[in-house]
Amino acid sequence: MGLFILSSIAECRKVLEYQKMTGKDSETLVELKDVPCPAREQHANGGLCAGHQLVLLDDKTLKCQFCGKVFHSKHQALTREDYIRFGSLDPEVPFEQGPEQTISHS
Repeated sequence: MGLFILSSIAECRKVLEYQKMTGKDSETLVELKDVPCPAREQHANGGLCAGHQLVLLDDKTLKCQFCGKVFHSKHQALTREDYIRFGSLDPEVPFEQGPEQTISHS
């Protein structure tokens, strides 16, 4: 299972929507960087706080799987660049493939 660690709610939403569209929403975890989750702090290794792991709740909200905190975010259309970027991070896509080839697998 893969892990996306992203720095904004908007980025997290886009990745989650991309995963949903490609049918891979249970294969990769999405974590919000630099926002510690109180439910995961106690289980963190080396004294580091782990971030919120997010799932899509509905068209306007994301929710942390561990603590239940809700984050509000509007739906944003995925751009061509989003498909290229997120598709190139897909573990099933060989590393040596270029972005133009990657987008055809979406």
